[in-house]
Amino acid sequence: MVRWLCYLVGVDFAQIKSGNNILLAFAGLIIFVLSLASFGFYYAIYNTTESLVLGIIVAIFFTLLILNVYRLVFSISEGELTKYDKFWDVTKFVLKRGFILIALSLFISKSLEVYIFKDQLKFHVNNYKNGLKRDFNRTLEIGLLKDRQSIDEEYERRIYDDKLFDKFSEINVKKYALERDRKLIEIQKKVDLENSVIQQKINASNFFITKIKLLFTHIPESWLLTLMIISIFLSPFYV
Repeated sequence: MVRWLCYLVGVDFAQIKSGNNILLAFAGLIIFVLSLASFGFYYAIYNTTESLVLGIIVAIFFTLLILNVYRLVFSISEGELTKYDKFWDVTKFVLKRGFILIALSLFISKSLEVYIFKDQLKFHVNNYKNGLKRDFNRTLEIGLLKDRQSIDEEYERRIYDDKLFDKFSEINVKKYALERDRKLIEIQKKVDLENSVIQQKINASNFFITKIKLLFTHIPESWLLTLMIISIFLSPFYV
């Protein structure tokens, strides 16, 4: 299996002089990295689109892309790394050729962090949702106040016109009041319906991208995991 995996990632097994322990560590790292990539992309796409099929397809695509990045870097670096003795020289070589891998591992790490810190994120996500509701309700209340003022002004104007043209009567006043109350009830129902719709949308939304943003601002320790994931993705080059 180790031999097959080496060929899969573009390493010439016949040229390997390391012992079995290092070979097993190398194979284990590759399998672990690809597993992290598959889960990270699946979790991100599924939580963004709520599509199981799309999540699986994207996860497979980017996992194969990462595998081919390894193949590319290993193939172009065959024999070249033997020229470097110092850790920093190897690091510069890896960073220069593995920048795509670093970018992908950064996205994967953020997806994994949302999963790992999901319990801590609940509080911040709820605060974010409540803020959205408050802002939406404030907007609705402003619109509702304008509509109420317009309806009240129309009511007062009709009474004024009746007095002006000598058509005033208590019957008309009651009729105008009923129409005013009916319109007020209708706009209140409309506001309640809009509130209900936005509430359902907020509750149904996963806010995956928002969770990533909240990681930056409220869970700074997640950056340690980010560095760890990036290091894991680069570690096969060092091995």
